[in-house]
Amino acid sequence: SYMTMTSNKKGQQLRATVQSNVNLFRRLLLQHLQQDCSNNKTAVFLMPTTCPIQALRIAGNALCTEFCRRVWHQSQETLHLFPIKSPTVPVGQERVRIILHAHNTPEQVLYLVQVMVQALVDMKLVQQSHGDGGGGIRMIAAVQNPIIRSKL
Repeated sequence: SYMTMTSNKKGQQLRATVQSNVNLFRRLLLQHLQQDCSNNKTAVFLMPTTCPIQALRIAGNALCTEFCRRVWHQSQETLHLFPIKSPTVPVGQERVRIILHAHNTPEQVLYLVQVMVQALVDMKLVQQSHGDGGGGIRMIAAVQNPIIRSKL
C-alpha cells in the first residue's frame, strides 16, 4: 500500500532522491536569476519552496506562455511545461509549475535547467552570464534521450 511504501526504507530513499533533485534544480537555476529574496517584484522569480513542486514566476500571461512554448521547441518536444495564468492566479503572479520526481536523474535536471535558462536568455528575461567561459548556460554538454515528458 501507499502507506507501507512511503514509510519503509524504499520510501525514505525516494524522498531523499526527490529532495536531492529539488536542491540541484534550485541551486542551478538560482545561479542564473539575479534574484533578491527580499524583493520578489522582479519579472522572473523562483518561488521560495523546497518541495518537489517548484514555481517559476514569469509575470504576464503572454510571457509565461511564450516561455513554455520555447522550452518545448528548444528541447525537441521533450520538456512540456504548462503556464499557470491569470485569472487562475492574480495578474502579475503568472508562473510555470515544475514538478520534480524521484525517477528524474541529475542529468535530466541539468538538461531542464539548461533549456529553461536558454529560453529565458533568448526572451531577454535574464542576462547571459559570461564568467564561467561556457556562456552561463552550458552546464552539461549533452544528455542522451532525456526522458522527461510532461511529468517534469
